[in-house]
This record gives sequence, structure tokens and C-alpha cells, in this order.
Amino acid sequence: MRIQDRIIVALDVNTVDVGLAIAEQLDGIAGIFKTGLQLIHGEGTPKILEAFNRIRAKILFDAKLHDIPNTVAQAAAQISRQKAAMFNVMASGGVDMMMAAVANKGESEVFAVTVLTSLDEENANLLLGGPTKVKVLQYARDAKLAGVDGIICSPLEAQLLLSRPELRGMRIITPGIRPSGSESHDQKRTNTPYGAILNGVDHLVIGRAITGTPNMAEAARNILDEIELGLLHRLLLMLFDQGHIKFGEFRLKLHDNHPEAPLSPIYINLREMSAEVLGLIAELLLYKAEKLGLKRDCVIGIPKAGNPIAKALCNLSGDRRLEMVKDESGPKRRVTSEIKGRFNPGWKALMVDDLITKADTKLEAISGVKANDMKVTDLLVVFDREQGGGDAMKKEGINLHSLTTLSEALALYVRQGRIDPKKRDQVQTGIQALEDYMASQT
Repeated sequence: MRIQDRIIVALDVNTVDVGLAIAEQLDGIAGIFKTGLQLIHGEGTPKILEAFNRIRAKILFDAKLHDIPNTVAQAAAQISRQKAAMFNVMASGGVDMMMAAVANKGESEVFAVTVLTSLDEENANLLLGGPTKVKVLQYARDAKLAGVDGIICSPLEAQLLLSRPELRGMRIITPGIRPSGSESHDQKRTNTPYGAILNGVDHLVIGRAITGTPNMAEAARNILDEIELGLLHRLLLMLFDQGHIKFGEFRLKLHDNHPEAPLSPIYINLREMSAEVLGLIAELLLYKAEKLGLKRDCVIGIPKAGNPIAKALCNLSGDRRLEMVKDESGPKRRVTSEIKGRFNPGWKALMVDDLITKADTKLEAISGVKANDMKVTDLLVVFDREQGGGDAMKKEGINLHSLTTLSEALALYVRQGRIDPKKRDQVQTGIQALEDYMASQT
């Protein structure tokens, strides 16, 4: 998904006109808007959905359906017929009721509300007959059985649900999100945007922290920056936990020409990644490209690791993707100037790859693109290993943009307990030894 779709703005307003004015101010910043009971009872379902469909705004229709299955089925059919992107039901209504909503959802998505975030532990026990986490897990399992698309719960229970293998594949929406330093208002179980996203939440419902500020666009952008950081750190932890980051002694591409150089103390392997990891990388790269205002007519992945990243990025952005041909027949593999796909001379190409070390392959690929009369000014990568690749790009007039650096990743792994400070220092010392050797050869 696009990072903007992770923000769901709660429109706690009385009229459609006020809601539309908010949506227009947040166009391109927030991707989804929640119309709750206040607006539903003030204006009515048809008027609300018709108005927001007219400006092509995605709506979470927060009706909290809770009735007998037949009644909920008919209500779900009406909501989906009027093209709500999402609507919700109360999981406490039972499996049969939720199944009725799912059967009549059309092209809409159905989310099940578990325990309202306004309830503290004492009231949850009193009203629901059990601890909050127990009831949330029970309702989530019922929702999974009913076939809903996702769960709505507080950020404090999200981590519990995400850890359960039987709930895998369920998207999580969390209200109760408060940027650092803001008031909790009537929400009892809250978290920050960064914390919720880091824990694996998919969408954040945010109301007054955006709509109650003098500059809503600025407030939303600040939250997007928190989400971006949370997603990046989630990605880095996933890469570590899935074995894409290894420590030891490794040969790199630079050892092809310098076999006697010290071995690298770390190996970052971003090949054969899961669809989830590729999706996060594409989402972060696209957001970075949009923030930087990178203009392009096409996207080209540097073979081979850059190809799946470029494909995922273009699937998300809609950009045209071209593919370079790599000659692997000889002892030294090289990127050729042959390009698959239609393009026009003068096009501006955005180059994409997994990481940058010394930049030899990047420069080879960029030279091949330029040989086809295309322009290259920017390179997007996931990791900058901080081993001179950025300087090499700068000398060629290419702007390097990375999601993260090796030192930033190591610092996160220390904070999160994945490695100890001694291991970080060993890696940095080993990298410096490799750099010193390479510098002695020039």
C-alpha cells in the first residue's frame, strides 16, 4: 500500500461540507477518511458516500454494525453498493453476523471492532466478562473464522494479535493513536504512530491530533514522518530476523578485483525476499521519491537484485519499468547497454538497487542507460554501506538516496537487543580495515 493509506483521518464532524473541506486540505497526505456515527446520523449514508466518491476519497464507513445477521446483511449490501472502501461490524455480534456482512460486502472490505479503546481494564472486565486481551483475542479469532479482512483494536493489543499464527494475514487498524506529546482525550489504551507501526499495525485512525490543529496538512505530514520511521525500523528488524543480515567473514563483489582485501564482517543479502518485505521496501522508496520530488519517465532496476525491487515499486506507483540485460557468460559478469521495454530518447530514468558499496556495478548500469540517450540523475537504494559509493556517485553527477545506512541499522539492532555493542564495534572496525586497504590501493 502507499504510506498515505496508513493514515485514516477520523471525521468527527456534523456535515459533509465540513468533512469535504478537511479531505481537500489533506489531499495527497492522508489516504483514507473515517465517517463515524456523528456524520452518519447528521447527513445519512447516501449523501456521505456520494460526496466522497465524487472527490475519489477512500472511506472507512464507521457504522459499527451490530444486529441480527439478516439486518446486518442488508445494511452491508447497501453500504457496499454505495462504494465505501471499508466498513466495520462489532465482533461481539458473533460469527454468524460477521459472516452475513462478509457475504454482502461486494468490493468493500470488512473490519471487525473488538474492544473499544475508550474502555479501561476495569470496565472491560465489568462489561465483557474478561480481561481486555482475552476478549480481543476471542473476538479476533471469531472474525478470522467469519472471513473478515481485518481487525480493529487498540495498539496495545495489536502486538498480541500479530504474534498469533492463526490470525496471520489479518490487517490491523488501530484507533487510540496519539503523536508524542499530545493528549489522550477519551482514549484509554493508546500508542504513538511510530510505536504502533513498528509493532506491525497496518492503519492508524487519527482524529483531533490532525483535525484539531491550526495546520492540518503539517500535522499529518509530521505523522507520516513518524510512520515512515516506524516502517523503516520494522523493515530492518524483519531483514535481521529473516536472515538477510549476517555477521562473519564474507567476500563482496570488490573482492573479484582485490582478492587479498580483508573480508567484510557483514553481509546484507536482499535477494529472494518475501512479498511482505518487498512491499515495505517499495512503499518506503516511493514515499522517499515523492518527498524528494524525483521526476522520472521510467524506473530501472540494476541487475539482478534491483529488478524485483523496481518491479514492486512500479506495481505500487504505476511507473513504467524497464529492465537491463546482464551478461553472465564470461568470468566477469557485466551489465550491458541492452534494455528491455519501450522507451524514448531523452527520457529520465530513476535507477533502483538493493544497496551500494563501491558503486562499480551502478556506474556500469548508468553508463548503459546513458548509451541509450536517456538521462540519469538519481539512484534509490535500500542500504548505503558507507564504503565510498556515495562519493563515486557524486563525482558522476548522480544523487544517491538511501532508506538507511549501515551505521543506522547497527544502532537500531543494538537498541532492539538483536546484537550487543561489542558486535557493532567489531563490524565497524572490520569495515574500516577494509576501507583502509582499498584506500591504500588507489
